[in-house]
Amino acid sequence: MLVLGVDPGLSGALALYNPATGALDVRDMPVYVTPKAGGGKRTELDLVALAHIMDEWAKNPIRAFIEQVGATPQMGVTSSFSFGASYAAARMACAAHFIPTELVTPQVWKRALNVKGGSDKSDAVRARASALLPQHAKLWTLAKHEGRAESAMIALYGARALERLAA
Repeated sequence: MLVLGVDPGLSGALALYNPATGALDVRDMPVYVTPKAGGGKRTELDLVALAHIMDEWAKNPIRAFIEQVGATPQMGVTSSFSFGASYAAARMACAAHFIPTELVTPQVWKRALNVKGGSDKSDAVRARASALLPQHAKLWTLAKHEGRAESAMIALYGARALERLAA
């Protein structure tokens, strides 16, 4: 069975992991940019592109693990709403494709995979992902690729959790 790891949010990613072969397909969360009224730009989740990714992947038996997230006090109202919408869209995309889904908090998967905190959590997550999945380290070489590393780690966490249940 393939395992889907989802780091929700506009800078997040989706990772489809095959525990039997170690194959990993990572996609940045699909987004598009639109102009805002009054100037500036707004980034939005591309729901159609997300559905296409899920259509492609759902041809195989999959179990999904989605990071259970919530707004933080540092977020503004608009960014909190956008973050929540992205989280809900990921859950709905799995439901629409009949993919069984489990929610996992960052604390749980990071503790299970021994991801240390630190001054730069992006570096810590990417470093640990590179140590656990060295053949895929080229996928998250830049700090902006933290979502890729997180989604891969969530998928790895899910694969290990399923393995423990099967034992």
